[in-house]
Amino acid sequence: MSRQDEYFRARKSALMHSHDFTPEDRDRREEVVHTDLARRLKGVCGDMGKDDFEALLAQMTSEQLRGEKYRRM
Repeated sequence: MSRQDEYFRARKSALMHSHDFTPEDRDRREEVVHTDLARRLKGVCGDMGKDDFEALLAQMTSEQLRGEKYRRM
């Protein structure tokens, strides 16, 4: 993915952080964050087992979304 693609993807993601955020938007945002973290961490955490890697992704996704929630307030 090019840096320009990442920039526009981040902008689109940021637009989703309005006060009229629906549960479907939250689910989509969680999916986007999870996929992005998996892509970025796959090379670094390649030696981890699948279950451990998924647990790490779940925890990191949760922390990212929690941080975004507090930034919106």
